[in-house]
Amino acid sequence: MTASTSTASAAVDARISLDGDKYCFGKFLDRSTTERVQNHRNAICGTAHPPNHRVIVGREIVEFSLLLDITADIIDTLLPHMTVTNTSGTIWTSNETLTSFDIVVDKVGQIHTYTDCRIARWTFRAQRGSMPVSLQLDCVAVSETETPAATFTAGPIGPIYGFTSCDFEIDPDGLGYDEYQIDRVAIISDLNIFRQWNNQAQLTDALLTNQETLIATSTPYTAGTKDIYWNNKDAVPDSAIRVTFKTQSDADILIFNLPAAKFIPKSPDIPNKMAEIRLNHTWQAHIDTSTTPDTAAFNIDHTNAA
Repeated sequence: MTASTSTASAAVDARISLDGDKYCFGKFLDRSTTERVQNHRNAICGTAHPPNHRVIVGREIVEFSLLLDITADIIDTLLPHMTVTNTSGTIWTSNETLTSFDIVVDKVGQIHTYTDCRIARWTFRAQRGSMPVSLQLDCVAVSETETPAATFTAGPIGPIYGFTSCDFEIDPDGLGYDEYQIDRVAIISDLNIFRQWNNQAQLTDALLTNQETLIATSTPYTAGTKDIYWNNKDAVPDSAIRVTFKTQSDADILIFNLPAAKFIPKSPDIPNKMAEIRLNHTWQAHIDTSTTPDTAAFNIDHTNAA
């Protein structure tokens, strides 16, 4: 046996390519595995330990999470795979359709290619402090292969988005938006993908089942904001919700619109003597069936100034 000439792989040397373009990233958390088919708990073979001939290879289960600080170019790359369609100019409208793409990851020890990736859940997060707006992708894929000859082409380098340029607005009655101060926001779309393996090791199909899109945030609970809670506590009116992210120059803009959102009520807590009382509120996207055609559950308005 020949010992390895290297004793460590530094994460700083890792690379990732999304649909053909290399970008900066924060984390790649891999949960991929290949099942081992065996029945050692129930098979009686005369020994306490399972015999080595009673193990075979099962399903290849490929899934992972990827964390990125967003730029306009990263959004350009990913939007076609986030269950939205470019319907007009900068507007991308929810379409409830899965698409697939490849992700290549240089883990230094070897380059891994994940084929036919589908985004099972995407989450944008922003909060006060020194961290930029981030995007977490939870993905499933058909296969993971060893690809030492894979190449990486650098994608465009653009500015990141900050929380201080974030706006949160509510239009409760169709008469115009009111802006509210917030200290955090998360925008989540969970596709609840159903995965199917028929009589083969690799994934044979992935189906979108029950897509749930939410905006969650927190405002100070004051006389000026109390109606967010009280007007929605015992009723389910539609409200239009809008969240806007911008780069420092305001040139690149990313806007999330929920035209017919429903409030999920949660009464404010008083956590302790030294804390602020805040209203944590969550809004769920719905299709508006009162229009012809139906208004989509959400849309994303994305402007890339480059």
